[in-house]
Amino acid sequence: MARLMPDEIWVSILSYLPDFHCLRNVALVSPTHLRCAPSACRQVLLNEIGHRTLPDAITALESSKIHPKEQHLVVGFSDAYLKRRAPIPPTINLSDGAALSELHKYVSHLGSKLQEISLHRLVKEQRGLANDRHDWPDAPATAEKPTATEAARFQRALYRFEIYCKLFKDPEVVRFNMDVVNFQRAHFFECLSPWEIEQLVAIRDLLAAAVIGPPLRALVELRKNEALQTHHCGPRHGSQVVYWTSPILPPNLERRDCHINQNQARLLCFGIKFLYEVSVSPYAQFYQLLRDLPQQPRYASYNRVGEIYSWFTDAVDECVELSNLELPFQKALSSYTEDEYKAYVRQSLVAEDPDKGPEEAWYWAYQSFPGSTCNDLRMTNCRLFGLFFWDSSRLKTINFFTRVDFWWWRWEGGRQPDFDWEVGAPYPPAFF
Repeated sequence: MARLMPDEIWVSILSYLPDFHCLRNVALVSPTHLRCAPSACRQVLLNEIGHRTLPDAITALESSKIHPKEQHLVVGFSDAYLKRRAPIPPTINLSDGAALSELHKYVSHLGSKLQEISLHRLVKEQRGLANDRHDWPDAPATAEKPTATEAARFQRALYRFEIYCKLFKDPEVVRFNMDVVNFQRAHFFECLSPWEIEQLVAIRDLLAAAVIGPPLRALVELRKNEALQTHHCGPRHGSQVVYWTSPILPPNLERRDCHINQNQARLLCFGIKFLYEVSVSPYAQFYQLLRDLPQQPRYASYNRVGEIYSWFTDAVDECVELSNLELPFQKALSSYTEDEYKAYVRQSLVAEDPDKGPEEAWYWAYQSFPGSTCNDLRMTNCRLFGLFFWDSSRLKTINFFTRVDFWWWRWEGGRQPDFDWEVGAPYPPAFF
């Protein structure tokens, strides 16, 4: 029967498979299926990954094939994949299909985890606001599940974080100076809108807080307990007791006198696959996962070269500052006219979002700031609540546009009394 059916029919049948894993298993059944599998691979990946994020997955995969020392290749990659929405190729070979499916597994898992954490904290804060203020709407018992567009934004930001790690993490090349700032600005950040950059910053914050932070702190506590069992020494005078602990990280990663937050930041640069393995593994296996990482350069512990957290933070800040300095005027975002907004607030070169929620959230949060500001430290909690990812309808439901300062709280939920926010700020303009 298989020999009598034309290959076109088999390709059509295989195209209905839900994911690449099924396609691979079917391809091993017979030579006919193996011959037809490459022709069906593109459609199967669309079934699995979806049209919203498959171009981003392809871009992330291609970035892994480029060495950051070859900066002319980085420029060519940016022109082909970052400065325009790269089309999905007509065919995708099985090797790339397997890699794309694997990468999507990592991104899908991490995206779902970050969405769940953001929504959990969001509902918790809504309950607190409803208890504190009689005019605040009651919080739902459980948060509505993310829409397809909201989930795609989380995944897209994870793919972009992976791209940034691949292209700009080499400490021998990416030494932090203005040449590097301008290079990253021209070939990465200027391809994204301000709210997409804010999403990227939020992904960094969420990964550090929810994926790397817990097992790393558990490892620190383990080292403290081990030290307490073997050493108990302190100064002869005074009540303070000094404990000696063994190195927190394995030899391939350890640096002298490196603070836990620095270690937490450094570990983000190893990419989505490593972060996925950390997320799905018990804390007891965390140290072994670290031992399996490649040997890192032996520069000083407080040297910012090679710190993906510092690179990214400083690069965003410097790029924003340079962009704002190039503006013909210096005034708050809320003072922009419609023509000025269209002319000087950059739109994305690589994605067309059908919903204005992220743009509205960014505008509302940064309307008192000059130009296209991003990555402000005071917006950390807005990012940890996922407010730059949600659809406009969800933002209206949670009353975000009433008073953004209510969402501007610490991760634990404590208010920041030292900041005075303008209560009577206007609603996002009608020209959105």
